[in-house]
Amino acid sequence: MFKRILWGLFWILLILEYVNAQTLDPFSIEYEVLQNRVLVHINFEVELVEETEINYLIESDAERISVIVNGIESNDHVIRNKNIIMGLDKGRSSVEIVYTTSFPLERADNYVFVTEVRQIYDLQNVSIQVNLPKGTELERPVEDGSVFPSPDNLETDGISISIIWKKDFLDKGDSFPMFIVYKEEKNYLIFGILIGSIVMAIAGLIIRKKFFKRTQIQIIKTAKQKPDLYLKDEEKQIIEVLRTKGGECEQGTLRVITDLSKATLSRRLLELEERNILKRVKKGKKNTVILKESL
Repeated sequence: MFKRILWGLFWILLILEYVNAQTLDPFSIEYEVLQNRVLVHINFEVELVEETEINYLIESDAERISVIVNGIESNDHVIRNKNIIMGLDKGRSSVEIVYTTSFPLERADNYVFVTEVRQIYDLQNVSIQVNLPKGTELERPVEDGSVFPSPDNLETDGISISIIWKKDFLDKGDSFPMFIVYKEEKNYLIFGILIGSIVMAIAGLIIRKKFFKRTQIQIIKTAKQKPDLYLKDEEKQIIEVLRTKGGECEQGTLRVITDLSKATLSRRLLELEERNILKRVKKGKKNTVILKESL
């Protein structure tokens, strides 16, 4: 009888371990370093054998938190003790989490990005990416220790740098620490540009005196051709974010970065659409905001 009880307890524990041994597969996390904050964008999928609470660890100073489950923004999650707690249904779920934090940033003579990826679940097919601000460069070559650990890929579009790591898996509780040392990009053409600007200014004054009427006409044409010169502060903020994101951005992510309310953001986007400055395109269940190429 005693042996039967022990065997019963053993099987119960085994079943509970199986139920709770969740694996996030695939798992990706992207850090976009802004001026004084970091935008964190997480995507993962999980297969559940029953309705389960999932706990995701976040930084202690995380703000503007957005959770999207299966393409639908969720308001059922709870933030407690540096955890996002969300209830997921049985079956396969796709989860997207977006928030901002300043925690990974430190500054000395150069800029230092330092953080670690650690979760209470097994992670498989892991992708970790850090996008440095535009106009910055690594403090020294990767092989000389500006990035740790050595990345699997280093990408640049000529404006900003992306550092990428790929892992087949990270076991539950394992830590993946990283740091990046970077600096503002040096521009050796500043002096030349300054001289050129002075020359252009002098030439502009001469032209203005000689062709004042023509200049007035050109100003009027410019006002019609460049509508983004006459934007409200909130509209300028939206345009700047779209430009830093390569011309397009999901509306939900745009709301997190700008910290505008849903109603204010929708109103401003509608006004900009009517002025032919941008457009919104439906992709699945999400709206993507696209800046017109002429701007």
